Amino acid sequence: RYSGFQSTESYNRFFGDGRTLGYGMAVNGLEAVEQRATRLFVRYVEPASPAAAAGIVRGDEVISLNNQAASALIAADNFEVLTPAAAGNQLTAVVRNAQGTQRTVPLTATEYSLTPVQNNKLVASPGGRLMGYVVVKDMIDQANAPLATAMQGFIDQGAREIVLDLRYNGGGFVRA
Repeated sequence: RYSGFQSTESYNRFFGDGRTLGYGMAVNGLEAVEQRATRLFVRYVEPASPAAAAGIVRGDEVISLNNQAASALIAADNFEVLTPAAAGNQLTAVVRNAQGTQRTVPLTATEYSLTPVQNNKLVASPGGRLMGYVVVKDMIDQANAPLATAMQGFIDQGAREIVLDLRYNGGGFVRA
């Protein structure tokens, strides 16, 4: 259930080149299926993706994908429409934002660079201590330099604690 397979080309693109082919949005499909929900939401948008360029954001409700209602996708437990077979594949997403505005968003699958380290910032704890916060989405070689930069920045700014957000991390390389 939590495992899968991919082509050697896809694996090398992701782990070797730090790139992926897709539309750039993930949904809460597994949770929706488990909870027998009828609504589907955007869970994550890759920053350099077609979805991000089109203005889709985390929290948008997915009404339909390629004319398939979200409730039908959930009932079928089938979200393959979000995984294009080739660059140039088309996806028409109908989404509704938090303000209730519904729009139709045409997306074209492209190969784009991943952004494995994101949102690094300094925050204050409720007790006033400085903490570094950083999201590490992909454990790939391309994460090394930006993660090191983020950590050095936290040190330079006096942070003594770090929140390492791995919520959307699917795993990958682990090196000393």
